[in-house]
Amino acid sequence: MEQLEQRSLLAADLMYDALSVAGNALPGGTVLVNSTINNVGDEAAAAPFNVQFYLSQDFTLDTNTDIALGAPFTYNFGSIPATNGSAGFPFTVTIPSNTTVGNWFIIAVADSDNAYAEANESDNTLAAPFFVGNTAPVIGDATVSPSPVGTLGSFTLRATGVADSDNLGSPVTVRFYFDDGDSVFSQSGDQLIGSGTLGAAGEYTFTGAVPAGLPIGDGQIIIVASDNLDNTPIFRNITIVQSAVPTLSDLTGPDSPVRRGRATSLVITTVSGSTGERPVVRFYRDSNGTGAFEADQDQLLGTGVTGTGGEQILALTIDPAWGAGTQRFFAQSTDSLGQSSTVTTDTIGLLANSRPQIRNGLVSNVAVSSRGSTITFTARNVTDDDGPARVEFYRETGNNRSLNTSLDALIGVGVRRGVNWVLTLTTPNSFRLGLGRFYASAVDVVGSRSVAKAVVVNITANTRPIISTFSLNKNSVGEGGSLQFFAGRVTDNGSVARVDFYYDSDGDGRFNIRRDQLLTTGRRLGASNNFRRQINLPSQVTDGSNRRFFAVAVDNLGLRSLTLVDTATVTQS
Repeated sequence: MEQLEQRSLLAADLMYDALSVAGNALPGGTVLVNSTINNVGDEAAAAPFNVQFYLSQDFTLDTNTDIALGAPFTYNFGSIPATNGSAGFPFTVTIPSNTTVGNWFIIAVADSDNAYAEANESDNTLAAPFFVGNTAPVIGDATVSPSPVGTLGSFTLRATGVADSDNLGSPVTVRFYFDDGDSVFSQSGDQLIGSGTLGAAGEYTFTGAVPAGLPIGDGQIIIVASDNLDNTPIFRNITIVQSAVPTLSDLTGPDSPVRRGRATSLVITTVSGSTGERPVVRFYRDSNGTGAFEADQDQLLGTGVTGTGGEQILALTIDPAWGAGTQRFFAQSTDSLGQSSTVTTDTIGLLANSRPQIRNGLVSNVAVSSRGSTITFTARNVTDDDGPARVEFYRETGNNRSLNTSLDALIGVGVRRGVNWVLTLTTPNSFRLGLGRFYASAVDVVGSRSVAKAVVVNITANTRPIISTFSLNKNSVGEGGSLQFFAGRVTDNGSVARVDFYYDSDGDGRFNIRRDQLLTTGRRLGASNNFRRQINLPSQVTDGSNRRFFAVAVDNLGLRSLTLVDTATVTQS
């Protein structure tokens, strides 16, 4: 008889792959459990099947002592594929209210009612640790400022790095207390100062007056973070002293109204009365217009600087955004003990700004300017309330026959010449040929701009410079000897930048700027159009008859003249 081949029946085989508990739990509270179950069998594990969760004091399941956490969870999210298919799911369980605080385990059992006949039933169980109970909030650090502080002063109490790792209780609050002297926090015995306001992440701040009745001398501030389940206190030292507050003289500003954008100053003549050190005077603007001083809302302008007579001075520029009309300003002094003076005030009238004017138009010194030549623009009789800050000159590139500072090209800022503003420049190659429109616009210190004035100039092409004559002062010279170069009547439609003198070092009789040797650059003779330079010939100029030398003029746009040549015999030394 033929022997039958042995075959295994196809089956699903579940294995608990991962289990975790998301944080702490309180007795009677809930906690989220995250599970991952794999199917290592050779057939898909069809839903549904059950998962039972237990509470255990260790990681080994004992159904006689471990506590089942409610009815089994029924997995019903579709089948898990064969051969290492995987399924993950969360499930919330309730912790019994009589559970003691401490370390516990949650044990999960896949296919808890054995719906599948699996090859390996031992890998259906997995345990995960967690903590039953609350974790108290933490405080990274705390500060008290200033210390010492006066009995009539203010202080700032700050806790930083405040965090609650499990967030099981209420949102964290921070309160500040004055210790009753036993260095132990007691909500009933210690004096509450105030609650902190949450600012940056984990930072709580209280700023306020020192409460009346706190004892003079050394003491402790208690900073307490609470989640309404647990309190975390830390202690910081403080010294409270009996002292007097500073006093200020009247605040004074300018007698006459001030234009916006102009400089002025606020002055406190005397600061006195404080037993604290280093009184600081701060100046404010009534930015919300209430007429009353509100330090947290009014604009802080700055801190006073001590003048030669001991007065406190704040120099400031009137911001155009403040608008015209009357502005109220405040001053208050605070000493090193956190004590502040009574506020003193003054009002300043602000005048509206008028735009500058170019009263007599814009002119140029030439009606026609070739590229490379010098042109001067003059904005005539420019006026303003206190004088313009600048005059800007533009070339029209927007083709709309009116100044548009976003489209037209700024060509420069003028220089003041009495009541006029002048811009002198070399006409560049970028200026388009033909009739060009140019503008001047005056701008004052607050950015107000005048009506633009225009002038038209005809821009023509650049032409190369011309050297009328070129000569050497000798027909014969020894090697290394002295030789003078002279270029006469050098002209250009613009201006001549320089005249260069070269040696025909490649000996081909023609000028080549890349191969021939530059010997020197001529010097203009006074105001004339002549250029001259005398040098000792370098060693590269060797003996021979009819050695050629070249003269080339270059204008201020880099255009070169035609080359002139002269010769000399160089003899051996």
